[in-house]
Amino acid sequence: MPKQNQLFTPNTDDFILFNETSGIRKQRHNDERYFSVVDIVGILSGSDRARKYRNDLKVKLIQEGFFEVSGKIGQLKMLAPDGKFRLTDAVNTKAALRIIQSIPSPNAEPLKRRLAGLGSEKQKERREAKKNRGR
Repeated sequence: MPKQNQLFTPNTDDFILFNETSGIRKQRHNDERYFSVVDIVGILSGSDRARKYRNDLKVKLIQEGFFEVSGKIGQLKMLAPDGKFRLTDAVNTKAALRIIQSIPSPNAEPLKRRLAGLGSEKQKERREAKKNRGR
């Protein structure tokens, strides 16, 4: 599992959370990649009780009206630390990014800033492309 403050692959913008060395369990389902919610929460929160933190976060999201995230959490069988396949809360990439945004932890802040920067870059590219089409 990567250090909690090391959220990017060195010298790239690749998120360690989504690569093979992250320690986050992944599973392909219906041609889409799914990630273990507990693993994401554990790395970003720094909590020893990731499952409890995840449950508290789910309640908070529902109270704040973010039903779309809790509604997108499914269960897939993933390899557990004991070597057995067990049902685990899992989300697709879009829902994983939304969960990351909702984690109030200093460990999550560098990733949140990078996601905001990527969003800003994408908006700038769209504005420039629209401006160039108008010429």
